[in-house]
Amino acid sequence: FLTEQPSSFYFFDALSLLDDRLHISLGLRHDDIEQQYRDANGENRTATASQWTRRAGFVYKLRPELHVY
Repeated sequence: FLTEQPSSFYFFDALSLLDDRLHISLGLRHDDIEQQYRDANGENRTATASQWTRRAGFVYKLRPELHVY
């Protein structure tokens, strides 16, 4: 690669419900990347990519010492 310029940002939130027995975690991430490279013919090229990624997690407390996720 001649140059590579990645950038990303991430959002996260956590919620507690049902008297703090249910925990929900939500995340959202966005990535951008731009790469400049030289192809087989020696010409400079630019490639770009962009992607959103989602995440969710759940934890339920059956008892104080027993959690299910």
